[in-house]
Amino acid sequence: MAALEDGLSARNRLIHRILIDNIDRFVDREERRKVVAMIMDLRSKVQKASKAIDPFVKSLSLTFHSEVGEQAEAAFSRFLAQHADKQPSTAS
Repeated sequence: MAALEDGLSARNRLIHRILIDNIDRFVDREERRKVVAMIMDLRSKVQKASKAIDPFVKSLSLTFHSEVGEQAEAAFSRFLAQHADKQPSTAS
């Protein structure tokens, strides 16, 4: 469950905060490199959460006799969107 929480928190930070919080850092080469590294770390957490929930989504999808793939991805995206506003802010 921690991987899902980390993934959702990372997703929210990527989507809602990363540019706003770091826009001034993009003009300096070293600071920009650090921001890119932070973005890659956040993306990794989102991908880890996605992989963690993938077997559940596939199983659920098969239970309801629907195709795995696009529908599972759409369901996961809806899940993240529905729970995005319920997570505490991760602003530094």
